[in-house]
Amino acid sequence: MVTLYVEGGRDSKDQKVYQKDLNSECRRGFRKFITNAGIAAPTETLRIVPCGGRGSARKDFRTAIAQGENAMLLVDSEKPVSSEHERGENTSNWRPWDHLEQSDNWHKPNGCNDTHCHLMVQVMESWFLADPDNLKAFFGAGFNSDSLPAETDPIESIRKGKVFAALKEASQNTQKGAYKKSAHSFELLSCICPDKVTKRSPWARRFVDELRKRITEYALYARSPGDSEDTYGGGASAAWRGRPARVLQLSHPGDRDISLKHAALESSRIEDSRPCRISLAAK
Repeated sequence: MVTLYVEGGRDSKDQKVYQKDLNSECRRGFRKFITNAGIAAPTETLRIVPCGGRGSARKDFRTAIAQGENAMLLVDSEKPVSSEHERGENTSNWRPWDHLEQSDNWHKPNGCNDTHCHLMVQVMESWFLADPDNLKAFFGAGFNSDSLPAETDPIESIRKGKVFAALKEASQNTQKGAYKKSAHSFELLSCICPDKVTKRSPWARRFVDELRKRITEYALYARSPGDSEDTYGGGASAAWRGRPARVLQLSHPGDRDISLKHAALESSRIEDSRPCRISLAAK
């Protein structure tokens, strides 16, 4: 299983005010966004953990990595990301941990790399600016799209304070009232179009691409029906060990079949050269 530790949820005070279970709202919002991005991620494949604040998300992620989980971290960058941390077209080589060390004095935990860490630049609400049509549909009559930054503005360059101010000003005369994170954020997340977000946010595209890759890899090595614990050696990471080299056909969004040859993660006691077809659902 892939476990995604996200910033958000866990605010009991706001739950009482808005009569919402923010943890459930957070999980539902992110899962819907991920599904709308064309990633088939049932609960047995992807677990989403709302962590509350950024510090709690970091702490929970560090614990997960120390325990050998297949974990990812998703937090707000809070600030612009320096060009030195996002060099090159290959986003797998970008360095979010360097950004977090520079801005927050967060050090990369042992046992992980930069592909474990993902940023919403500069905040999750920046993603909303990429889809003004769904913002207007969500808030309804009285929403003033003219208060939003121009669609030609790079959303990752818009400062956090300006993002929140624009959303509040645009929605203040609607029936739902001015934008407030606890009241609106996760429901909005489930409504926006991921394609629009990833086109305007390279860091969002990096997150979606890496999550798709990890979930696909997990599915490839997941235990086949009838396999016993002994087959893989048991343990929480058993499904990731002991697979022989095999050619797998993937049906990828865009109707392209890709043949991948996967080498064994460890020496295997299984003779299994069966092809495996994994389908990635596209919206």
